[in-house]
Amino acid sequence: MKVRNDAAFVVDSRLNLYEQQASVNPNMPLRDLYYVVEELKKIAPPGRLHRRAKVRIPAPKFVVFYNGRAKQPERQVYRLSGLFFGEEKEPELELKVTVININPGYSRELLEKCESLRGYTVFVNKARDKKICGVKPGEAVREAVDECISEGVLADFFRENREEIVEMGVYEFNQEVYDEVLREDGEMIGTLKAIENLMDTLKW
Repeated sequence: MKVRNDAAFVVDSRLNLYEQQASVNPNMPLRDLYYVVEELKKIAPPGRLHRRAKVRIPAPKFVVFYNGRAKQPERQVYRLSGLFFGEEKEPELELKVTVININPGYSRELLEKCESLRGYTVFVNKARDKKICGVKPGEAVREAVDECISEGVLADFFRENREEIVEMGVYEFNQEVYDEVLREDGEMIGTLKAIENLMDTLKW
């Protein structure tokens, strides 16, 4: 999940870039800008841009499926202009990323229409629940895969790709723990710094 761009494909003259995120990431517009430039270089090699004729390219669309634990709205839009140093009323460069919350209780209509996405959320929540109950990440992912197969949740897909799913799932859940530790460390450092500043003030 963290190793590669999840999915980029052209459908009906539109370049769709879809990604899954388990963490809140307002930097996605900038990341997707990097992604789309690389994809467009393949579709329209730079050497073709010096011609007088227009170079036609597919219209890009950016979507992030969010399934992290932090509370987020059902749908929101991140904008590249939101990362600029100053506010631009009419930014000359803009990129919008639609973030769709696929956690339980959200985006029900979408999940009802998309079996693959619904099955993925079932798998992730099974693995997370097991990890919360103390099961080691590797075993939690394996048990979640086995349960999905026995319950008929994307069973063929899980059977065919079991080893890769377990490997990537272990990496993702370990990354989640790692990110949580970093966040806690950052909060602790901030608290200690605040205490240090307060002590300096009192000494003064």
